[in-house]
Amino acid sequence: MKIEFLNEYKATVDLDEYGKESKVYRVPLTLEQLKENLSPVDKLIKDSATWTFEGSGMFVYARTFNAQGDINLVRSFYKKDSDLGGWEWYSIEELTELNKKDYLIDVKGYGEVDDFDEFKKAYEDAATKK
Repeated sequence: MKIEFLNEYKATVDLDEYGKESKVYRVPLTLEQLKENLSPVDKLIKDSATWTFEGSGMFVYARTFNAQGDINLVRSFYKKDSDLGGWEWYSIEELTELNKKDYLIDVKGYGEVDDFDEFKKAYEDAATKK
């Protein structure tokens, strides 16, 4: 299972009358290292954003998708090289909430999550080994 101890930072940009937009970064870097290694598009907000450290923790690399009970979408999600659901870092709390909402969950190095309690036990084992 792909699980890492990461720092979580949030960049918030004030868009005047359009409100505020935030983006979360979960990385094994300090804030200074993160700012130096941003993608060209994200570098546009580097200086204008308000950066906050949200904490550190264990995150698992997974993709999630709400198929809304459509069996064809479920089949498509679990096919190799499916483009449904993007790969991101998730906390176990976030995955627990998505599981309650019947989201499909695919974890890198673990696979399809059919039994969430079994997955949670495997997650806890992997987290303690890190």
